[in-house]
Amino acid sequence: MHGRGKVIAKKALTNVDFFDYLVGRKNRHQGQDRQVTVALVEAANATSYHCSNAAGTFSYQHSRWALRQEFVEGEWTLDRCDGVEAI
Repeated sequence: MHGRGKVIAKKALTNVDFFDYLVGRKNRHQGQDRQVTVALVEAANATSYHCSNAAGTFSYQHSRWALRQEFVEGEWTLDRCDGVEAI
């Protein structure tokens, strides 16, 4: 089985499953409502024609945008030192 990943689920997660997972995370992390809401909305934009990791990629990228939109320009600064994304 060289080059194959480990199976972690018996069925593929749908966008609805992923959305439900993120909603559960949102309910546990009320202090980050805006970023989590953006992540949920963008994850839901993935369709079956997108790459299989599109929901997570959209969610990550747009939640970083929301985080930066809220905090950069105040005390925080944008940082991409050595190719690592930070706020």
